[in-house]
Amino acid sequence: MSIRVTEDEVKKIISTSLDVSIFINVASRFVDEVLGSSSLSSDRLGDIELYLASHLTALSEEGGGVTMQRVGSTTIQYSQLQGSQLSLTRFGQMALLLDTTGLLKKNEKEKAGLSVIGAATADTPAG
Repeated sequence: MSIRVTEDEVKKIISTSLDVSIFINVASRFVDEVLGSSSLSSDRLGDIELYLASHLTALSEEGGGVTMQRVGSTTIQYSQLQGSQLSLTRFGQMALLLDTTGLLKKNEKEKAGLSVIGAATADTPAG
């Protein structure tokens, strides 16, 4: 496994206080297994790995991504988890865009998807 990105690079893409090394490791393994034998350059694989690690960070920290943030009276609104897999975050969407082979998109179709039905909001408690 060759890790192509650093924690600092990921934290330039997504603001987080999390230890992103686990997300980098997962993204690296995924890129190696799914795209490693493709015709993509090492630099392109690194770009995809960067956005996959950021995607995983966003899913873990933000539940998909912050779509609105207000400082006065403190309002943060998270995007609803819609779509499937990599389409859930702007980072995953960028990884899909960077993969000109279409292997990431094909991989999504072959696997089970994740969908959220009725996510809890501040107005509607979970449970």
